[in-house]
Amino acid sequence: MDMNQLDDVDISVDTSEATDLKAYGEKAKTLMRRWFPMLQNLMTSPSYRPVTKINVKFPKEDRGIFASGNYIEVPAQYLRNNPSDWGVFIHEMTHVIHQARCPGWVVEGMAEWTRRWFYEPKSTRKPPKGTPSMTLGLRQSLYFYYKY
Repeated sequence: MDMNQLDDVDISVDTSEATDLKAYGEKAKTLMRRWFPMLQNLMTSPSYRPVTKINVKFPKEDRGIFASGNYIEVPAQYLRNNPSDWGVFIHEMTHVIHQARCPGWVVEGMAEWTRRWFYEPKSTRKPPKGTPSMTLGLRQSLYFYYKY
């Protein structure tokens, strides 16, 4: 897939509570628009409902990193402390596109799969220690999902 292709998705990034991250937000928006077509292709199923809008916010308050519906929240302080973690946007956008109604280990495994196998393919090829299990966290879920 051509990663320079921009699909028809409207992505807005709200940096009103973190004005120092305005340029960062524009880069995140560009990254998400470039990766949207590929992730959409990976996540499409017979029950898929097309995503046409994604709202991203960098709030002052830290309520954790999460996606809900077409909304993604990444705390401003997390981004200031981890400015090179662009994969967080791939992970959360997968949740928005996937629209899953399934066990948490499947949901998180899929998001980590798109992040670690496609966006960061050289970052985590080594399985975590221990027996792969669907209950041992994100990286374990990723390897359990990939292996089986």
